[in-house]
Formats: sequence, structure tokens, C-alpha cells
Amino acid sequence: MNNRIKNSLRLAGSTSARKLSCALMVCTGLTPLYAIAQDAPAPAAATEEVEATQLQDIVVTAQRREQRLQDVPVAVTAFSGATLQASGIENVKDLAHVDPSLNFGQVVGVYLPFLRGIGNPAGGNLGNESSVPVYIDDMYYTRLSTAYLAINSIERVEVLKGPQGTLFGRNSSGGAIQMFTKDPGRDTEVSGSLGYANYDRLSGQLYVSAPIGDTLAWNLSVAGTDQRDGWGKSLSAGHDIFTEKFATIRSKLLWEPSDATRVKLTGFYAYTKGDIGMVNDRHSGTYASSANVVAPGYPNPPVRLPSLADVPGKNFYNTRNDLPQFNREEGYGATLRVDQELGFADLVSITGFRYSEGTIRLDADITGQSLLHGDLNHEDRQFSQEFQLKSKRGSSIEWILGTYLLIFIES
Repeated sequence: MNNRIKNSLRLAGSTSARKLSCALMVCTGLTPLYAIAQDAPAPAAATEEVEATQLQDIVVTAQRREQRLQDVPVAVTAFSGATLQASGIENVKDLAHVDPSLNFGQVVGVYLPFLRGIGNPAGGNLGNESSVPVYIDDMYYTRLSTAYLAINSIERVEVLKGPQGTLFGRNSSGGAIQMFTKDPGRDTEVSGSLGYANYDRLSGQLYVSAPIGDTLAWNLSVAGTDQRDGWGKSLSAGHDIFTEKFATIRSKLLWEPSDATRVKLTGFYAYTKGDIGMVNDRHSGTYASSANVVAPGYPNPPVRLPSLADVPGKNFYNTRNDLPQFNREEGYGATLRVDQELGFADLVSITGFRYSEGTIRLDADITGQSLLHGDLNHEDRQFSQEFQLKSKRGSSIEWILGTYLLIFIES
């Protein structure tokens, strides 16, 4: 370093020296906030620009109350609806693209959430709940049908990591996921979109919100997708496979008769049909035999069964099934949430009901012949009631009492 630079660094009181030292510190990535001093107050426009670029407070309900994200002693990843839309997230399974600790498997039209590697691979079976519960608008869903979890008119998504059994029940050993859709507001809002993608995939959504009076507001959200070209084909029958379509409708009615009372009624309907997660083939080298079935494909003594892995060409998404497989789910339900401020605490009541029925059609012989196939029909009903009594915001001691009832009927 020559004497000219040394002398400049010694003149700490000069403006040029301060600029040079700040530049050197920026280059090394060690610039503290207090090092960027100015001789004169910043202009008002510059101050407003800095405030506009600062991080805004993110409000979450990871502890069953509205809190700033930085005040919650829980590992939470929160995404706003605008962030998800900008990231191209269209369905809840796409959340794995923005949160690497989250993974959604899909089988027979049901999602299986895994968080930090913890989940339940049998969570798609009736009565076998997931280890990562999913709540939509405060209602717990025992069965995660694909149509219910379409991301449309979403306000925010919260991913709670680690065991959450204290506030979210016994089956939350892996964590919990909360999805909140938009509430109707006092201003009229209309938005929508249409999309077309490869595999002849059509998609669209519409959101409408409007006030009805001074204390009443209403909204409606509609979304749907139809993928008409499959990823593969049946080499036996020629029909497309790996297709999917769904439609979902959700509406809310919000009544606020006073500052101390808030009543929200939500109704929803969902329909889905597809075979993603159902198509299969035999592994190369599989042998089979049956002494009770005399038909091609079930010989006795055992023989090696054909596999598409032994056929030249690109057959990864193809199959030999002659019968189109699919899972069809249709359901509806409603939730009623009442928030009432009391003199010493806040009372919350959440009542939920859901009905779902569906059919799983299987070509179990995995051949081009009608040897073993059939329909599996299922039906389930869910009723839940939750009460929360919690300390008011700003209390010196935060506390919460609650009780939860779940009735699940399947057939």
C-alpha cells in the first residue's frame, strides 16, 4: 500500500476517507448498518423508499392465536398467496418446490404429506390418519382428497415443523399444515385466470368478493383443471393413462355485527377423477403362478411374467392394462367459526362437517386380459367441534384452554 492510500485512511474525519472505508467494507461483505453514515439527513423520498423495502410483519396462527412470525417459538414456514402465485404453485403438492422439507406423495387420488421425512404411507386408507395433519380454514381433514387441496384464493399457507401434539392432536408427530383462504372484505373484488399447458391441460379459476351491507360480506371461489392427454398409453387398449381432472367451489359469508363478534360460514364442494399414482407394471423378472385360476397370465407351474422394462423403447409411463383405472372422489361440507370477545378472554367455536364418497377402479391382473378387476366403493362422514378460550392479545401471561371432538364414520 503506497503512502497516498495510507494517508487517506488516516484521515478518518474526511468525507473521501469515509467513502473509501465504506467501499472496502462493502467489498468484504462486512458492512454494519452504523458504518453507512451521512453528513446530512436523508431526503424524505429516500426514507420512504427504505421503509417500503423493509420486511413486513407476517401474521401466523401456529399457536392458535394471531402472532407475528418472529414472536412464535415454533419452526414455521409461511407463504402468502401472492408468493405462491408468483412461484407458480397451483396445488398443495407443489409446495415441495418452495419448502424442501415438505413432500407430498399421491396414490389413488389421495395426498400423503411427509415433513422432514416423517409421515404415514398408509394415510390414504380410510380411518388411517396422516402423521402431518392438514387444516383448511381451521377444519381438520381426515382424508386428503386431491381436489380439496387445490390452491385457489389462498391467503396464506403455514407449515409447522416438528411435533405439534399440544395444539393439533395426537397425529401431528411430523408437524402440521394450515391453509387459509381469503375472507370477504368491504371492497368489491373480481379476479380470474385461464391457462393451457402441454398434455392438452386446461385450467382456470375465478374469485369474486363483495359486501352485502355494512356488517355482511360474501365471496365465491371456483377452480378447475382438466388434463386430457395422458403421459402414457395402454398398449393393450390404446387409451391414455396418467390423466387427471378436478373442480372445486368454496364460498364464505362473513357477518360482523359488532367489534366483539365475528361469524364466518364456509361451504365447499370438490370433485376429482384421475389415475395418477395408480398405474403399474410388473418388475422385470417377476414370476407368478396360481393353481386355482386356469387362464392365460396365471399359469401353473410358475413362469416369468412379461414386463414393459423388457420391451425396447420409451415405456416408462405405459401399461398393458386393458381396463381404464381411475379414482373418483366427490365431497362437500361446511364450517362455522364464531369469534366472541369476552371481558377477560376470547372465545372461539369451530364447527365442521364433511361428506365424501368415491370409487376406485382397479385392473388388478396388470395384463391385457380381463382376469381380475373390480370397483372399490367407499363413503365417509366427518363431524368436528372445537372450543378455544384464550387470553386476550397483549396479556402479560398468554394461556389457552381448548377441547376438541371428532366423529368419523366410514363405510
